[in-house]
Amino acid sequence: MSAMFKGGGGARSAMSENVPELENEPFLDESERAANAEIEYPGNAPRTFTPGKSNPASGGIGSGLAGIFGMPKKLTFSVQLAHGSPVRKIGNFKSVKELYDRVGESFPEIDSPAEIMFCTLNSYSLTKNMENLLGGQIMLSDFIYVHIKSHIRKRVVIHKSDSALGLTITDNGAGIAFIKRIREGSIVSRVSQVRIGDHIESINDQSTVGWRHFEVAKKLRAIPIGQQFTMVLVEPLRSEFDNIAPRRAPGQPAPQSTHDLADIGDGNQSIRFRSQGNAEMQQEMPTDFIVQAQNLIDDELEKYVGIRDSALASDIYDFWTSAEDADKFATDLDEALGEGIIPDDAIFRIDEALQDLKAKFG
Repeated sequence: MSAMFKGGGGARSAMSENVPELENEPFLDESERAANAEIEYPGNAPRTFTPGKSNPASGGIGSGLAGIFGMPKKLTFSVQLAHGSPVRKIGNFKSVKELYDRVGESFPEIDSPAEIMFCTLNSYSLTKNMENLLGGQIMLSDFIYVHIKSHIRKRVVIHKSDSALGLTITDNGAGIAFIKRIREGSIVSRVSQVRIGDHIESINDQSTVGWRHFEVAKKLRAIPIGQQFTMVLVEPLRSEFDNIAPRRAPGQPAPQSTHDLADIGDGNQSIRFRSQGNAEMQQEMPTDFIVQAQNLIDDELEKYVGIRDSALASDIYDFWTSAEDADKFATDLDEALGEGIIPDDAIFRIDEALQDLKAKFG
C-alpha cells in the first residue's frame, strides 16, 4: 500500500426469561485458534481484490469469498457462539450479512440470522469499550465469537438533562444498533440497567430495528433537553464465565496476540469489511499514517455524531484521499451516506484534523 497522500485539499468554506442451556465445549486458547485457520491460495492468484470486479486472469466469478477473483480457494474461520457451543468452520461469505447467514445455517441453536447481535474476535468476553468487536477488518487467523440476543428485554426511562447522553453507538451492518461505550460520569452511566452490548430495539416506542447507528444517534440527539424518553434494550446472551479470566498454569505467561501463520502466507493478509457490508482482501497492513487517520476519523465521529464504526471511518478516509478539496469531500460523503448524516461541522473538523496529521507525516 502506497504511503503517498492526496486529496483532502484546502480548508472547506465555513460552515428476563429463562434461556435454554446449550451443550458447551471448552473455549480455545491462542495456539488452538491459530491451528484452526485454513487457507489455501491458488497458484498465481493476486492477493488483493474487490468483490465483483473482474480479473481476466482468474477465469470467472464463483460464489462467496472462495469464488471472488484473487481470493483463496479455501478460506474458513473457526466460529463459536459466545455463550458456549461446538466450534464450527464457516466460509463462503463476501459480506457481513452473508457471514451471519452462514452462521445461522451452521448453528441449529440459532433460529434466524436476525438473532445475531455482533461478533467479537479472539475472546468471548465483552471488554469495557468492546475493542475486540469485529469491525472494519479481520485477520485471517482470527477466531470469531458470535453474540446472539437473549430473552432479557429492558424498558428504561432516562431524563435528558444535558445534550450529551454519554452513549457511543455502533451497529452490526445488518440492522442491529447497539451500545459500544458508556462514558463515565454521563447521564446514561447513572442508569444501571443500561449495559455495554445492549441492542437499542426502540426509542419512545418507535422501533429502531433495521436502522443504522447514525440514524439511532440522530434520533437521540433530537430529543429536547429536559425531556424524558424511553428505550427498550435487549441484552446479548452471556456466558456464565464472562467475567472470569482464563486459567493458566502458575508462572505461565498470558497468551500473546500473535499467531502461528506459517500456513496462511506472511501474516499480512486481512479481510476488510466496507461500511456498505462488502468485503475485500488486503495483502498489506495499513501504514502508520492510515491507521492514525482512521482512528482520528472514528474519534471525530464519536464526538460529533455519537457513533464509532471502523469500517465507516476507513471508507471516509478513502473519500478524503480521493477528493480534490474539502468541498468535494463533503459532497461525496453526502451522496454516499445521505445529506446531513454527518454534520457539516464534523466534516470540516475531520478535513482539518487530517490535514494537520498529513503535515506531521510530511
